[in-house]
Amino acid sequence: MFWLARFRSVVVRLMLVSALLLPAQSVAAQHVAGNIGSMPGSTEQRLADALSAIGMTRCATRTVQVGRFLMEGSDANFTVQPLGPNGDMWPTVITMESSHPDNGTTRLSIISISPNCAGFYQQTIYWNQPCSLLRSGTFAAFTGAQRLLANVTVSELDVATQLYLMPAGEQGCVSVKKELFR
Repeated sequence: MFWLARFRSVVVRLMLVSALLLPAQSVAAQHVAGNIGSMPGSTEQRLADALSAIGMTRCATRTVQVGRFLMEGSDANFTVQPLGPNGDMWPTVITMESSHPDNGTTRLSIISISPNCAGFYQQTIYWNQPCSLLRSGTFAAFTGAQRLLANVTVSELDVATQLYLMPAGEQGCVSVKKELFR
């Protein structure tokens, strides 16, 4: 038994020494594909290249399709981050800024995709109009509006798509649309 205790002591010491001597980097920090906006090619191609850079092959086509839907033909800058060492084996999060092709409003979109290619996106937009106008116009198809707490209302388009509206400033509104995909 003495030799086992001595062995454990040596192993613990070696682990501590190696932890102190090795550079401190998280797995995620090593694999963030950032500053994508400076790469050549279309936004869709840059997204496909970033997914390839993190080792995502299985769900890359679906992820680019969701990105294309959210960009609506506008340019975007984004970061791609797998939540582990391999984009095919761990969930991946893409954070993207784009502008609306018609009115130029800034959109912040987050795509989260699991290794089985299911996921969700969440898109946040500031609108320079009251939430009541958005609810009756742009988002009229969303029904069953209910107050979440004090200022945010939530409604649904279908079982997989929710909309959150929150007043912002004197006349503005922030919309957050969340949709599941497979």
